[in-house]
Amino acid sequence: MPAITLSSSATDDQIKEVKDNITSSGGSIKSDFELVKGFTAEVPEGMVGVLSNHDLIENVEEDANVSTQR
Repeated sequence: MPAITLSSSATDDQIKEVKDNITSSGGSIKSDFELVKGFTAEVPEGMVGVLSNHDLIENVEEDANVSTQR
């Protein structure tokens, strides 16, 4: 489930448009970020590349496992 970060200049309407594009393509929004403009979403296969090329999207980062050293 990727974390999607948008430009700080993105308006609420523009963010809604990106979210609507995800849901209309079969994806779903999972949670919104509070400190930056962004959210996590489940997106259809192949849509990550489309989102990465969007003018308002600064970063699309896939979840990764994190571990500590022992």
